[in-house]
Amino acid sequence: LGESFGEDDVYNHIEKICDVEELYSEYEIVPGPAGSGWTVIKELDSSNRSAHTQRWQIHVMKELCDNIIRPADDEIKDAFMRMKRRQKAKKKSAKKNNAQSEGEDAATSQEAAQPASHSEGR
Repeated sequence: LGESFGEDDVYNHIEKICDVEELYSEYEIVPGPAGSGWTVIKELDSSNRSAHTQRWQIHVMKELCDNIIRPADDEIKDAFMRMKRRQKAKKKSAKKNNAQSEGEDAATSQEAAQPASHSEGR
């Protein structure tokens, strides 16, 4: 999303995530170990999926995205916006701390540049 984004940018990005067919075609659904269901893995060079199986698996992954990612778009947007606000606050705090440090350094330098006045007892 980059450094500067708004709520609409997050929603637009989330909408596009589920439509990236190139991403889905790089993965395949295989049986999990010891009958533990199914697992999504990066497509192996040795994969022998038929075109029909690949098309079906891409459809399934898109459906899962539509059913899991899109309904949570408000929560995802809120998380991005919170992160953005925190980063902005950190930058502001760092600038404030730097300005204070520079002010203190300048005051220390001025004190060091002034000759010390000692009053001696008469």
